Amino acid sequence: DPVERMRIQIDFVKYLEAHKDLAAATRVMDALYRDKPRILGVVRARADFEKRNQRGDEAIAALLEAAANSRADLAAQFRFEAAGIATRVGHIDQARTLLADLLKGDPWRPEYLAQMAETYDAATTTRASSRSPPARSKRWRKPRCLPTTAMRASRPCGAGSS
Repeated sequence: DPVERMRIQIDFVKYLEAHKDLAAATRVMDALYRDKPRILGVVRARADFEKRNQRGDEAIAALLEAAANSRADLAAQFRFEAAGIATRVGHIDQARTLLADLLKGDPWRPEYLAQMAETYDAATTTRASSRSPPARSKRWRKPRCLPTTAMRASRPCGAGSS
């Protein structure tokens, strides 16, 4: 049975991964994908394999290839997942391009909007982490008190103290 054979090959790839034989797992996965590139289960297994092994570029490529060969609804899912992976691996421009295309077709879809927002957050985080931390201002000082819930209810922080 061809379906059972594919399932066994995917299980074999997971077995090889678990035993730290990534080269053999990659060869088996590549052969399976080469033989059955349009089978949804194989595409999913390939993308998951690449993500598990921190190979984001290969996962994105597999998903975009699958999107090009799929019907519209599956293609959108594959492109959306590729955009998410692109965001996580730092390919912000690629993620935004993919999401902009998806938003043209469905401009109010919450998942697309949220993922687009994540690209801006990821870009800001990347820029902020690449800069050196700001020097502490000489005017900076510790607050006189740390307000608790009870204090906020009774009086503002620092009120009544000299």
